[in-house]
Amino acid sequence: MSVKFIRDVLITYEGESFQQKRGKQFTYKVKGNSIVPDTTKYPIPIKDIIKGLNRGQVTRVADLKDLRGSSYIYALVTDKRIKDNIKC
Repeated sequence: MSVKFIRDVLITYEGESFQQKRGKQFTYKVKGNSIVPDTTKYPIPIKDIIKGLNRGQVTRVADLKDLRGSSYIYALVTDKRIKDNIKC
C-alpha cells in the first residue's frame, strides 16, 4: 500500500463524518502526507494510517496505541467506506 494510494482514498472522503469508538464525530482535511481532524490541530501521518490498516482486523483502539491519533485511525480503519476501497 503506497502513501499516494491511501492519500487518494482519504481525499475521496475528506469532509465526511467519521465516528470514533466512543461516538465522537469528526471530519478531516488531507494536508500533504497527513490528515488533520477538525476536532484537533495535530496532523496524523498517512504512514500511521497505513500501519493501522496493515494490522488487519482491529477490534480495540488499544490495538493502535503506538500510532499517533489512534482513536482517529481506529475510526478510519474500521469504517466501511475506507475498508471497501482498500483490500489489505
